Amino acid sequence: MEDSPKKDHEPRESGRAALRKWAFRRWAVALAVAFSLGAVALVVLFGEGREASTALEELAQDQGAQAVSVADLLTMELETSPVSALPSDPSIRAVLTPLEHPGTLHLFLLPPRGNQLLGLDGRSIQDPGLRAPLEQGARWVRLDRGQAGKLGLPPRMAMAGLAWATAPGGQKWGVATVASALRERDRSYRSRVRTVASLLVMGVIVLGFGGVALRLQREELQLARVLELNELQREKEAQLNQASRAATMLTFAAGLAHEVSTPLGVIAGRAQQILARLQEDEKTRRAVLTIQEEAEGLGRMVRRFLDLARGGSPALEAADPAALARSAAAMVEHRFQEASVELKLDVAPDLPMLHGDARLLLQVLVNLLINACDAAQHVALVVRHEGALLTFRVSDNGAGIPPEVASRVLEPFFSTKPAERGTGLGLAIAHEIVKMHRGTLRIESRPHQGTLVTVALPI
Repeated sequence: MEDSPKKDHEPRESGRAALRKWAFRRWAVALAVAFSLGAVALVVLFGEGREASTALEELAQDQGAQAVSVADLLTMELETSPVSALPSDPSIRAVLTPLEHPGTLHLFLLPPRGNQLLGLDGRSIQDPGLRAPLEQGARWVRLDRGQAGKLGLPPRMAMAGLAWATAPGGQKWGVATVASALRERDRSYRSRVRTVASLLVMGVIVLGFGGVALRLQREELQLARVLELNELQREKEAQLNQASRAATMLTFAAGLAHEVSTPLGVIAGRAQQILARLQEDEKTRRAVLTIQEEAEGLGRMVRRFLDLARGGSPALEAADPAALARSAAAMVEHRFQEASVELKLDVAPDLPMLHGDARLLLQVLVNLLINACDAAQHVALVVRHEGALLTFRVSDNGAGIPPEVASRVLEPFFSTKPAERGTGLGLAIAHEIVKMHRGTLRIESRPHQGTLVTVALPI
């Protein structure tokens, strides 16, 4: 009874633990999804950045190649055009103007001496820093937003291709083809926005499905919890029913013992009277003496049952397990002979003494042997010392116990035998006696191979 509160709390604690695990898994899944999406976003954005850098590098190389082409054309035109006419010479403007794309690509000339850029439209613009890289032999240079804005381009990053055009007399004119990186930057920006939007949509979808899955899992846990509570309730009801049947059994046994005690006293008394008159017939005298001893033994057992029914404890006295086994075999010998069933007794030598009520333990072994005799043709009783336990194993070669019957064999008044051969109390009483001695009774059924009943008692 002391363990029942703990057992009642175990399902409740297991249910709470399951809910805590569910909450932990929910947050773990959310964090895992967020971490995965973040990692994917970093990888994708890093790749997008690499692609954007590659696009800008390609734009710079294109501008460098275009600047070289313009410089070559300008060199050829300078052979026939006066230098002072640059870049307003109609022939030069006719050659260079088609190469310009207002707003995205502009051509500028840098005089041999000076810090002014000359546009094909006649504009003169302060050099934003192109002469230095040009003199250093750079093929292209990157311009920031401010530099691009000064050259009439959108205030975004720009690439300037650089080259030299040589005029007659050895004078060199700088050529700069400046193109805005607006298209490349916008393309990269849109790509990143699409990537982030796709990841967000993917995250919402994953979290949505994950939330649905976790909700379904929570509902399953709650349903399992309800089923667990229902099962616990059924088990409690079954235990109450079994306890009620056990109480009924004890009441019945106590009443029966009370009613039997008087006839047993009469039998013992009559046997004593007959024994006093028998002086010469020794055989009859021994038979009557046996009747007297058995009647007195039954009387003592009846009194022990009455004492146990009133709440008493089994007597703690030294008992020889080998003697118990042999006495039980002797008491059922006639039953086995009548049924033509072989009984094999296997008792280990030098067994330690038991401490308990010898007559009650003897009744346990007798009940087990009788049940085995009714179910098989070969029965064995094996007694062994195993650590801190003494074990009595009763095995038979019968058909075994069906699963639907095995779970009920220890219930009071449950029996598969006909009413005239069994009451359903033998195993139930044996089980209660073993529990009173702090032992265990275990039944192992092997279909079509027999049954093994093990009684383990502490030394």
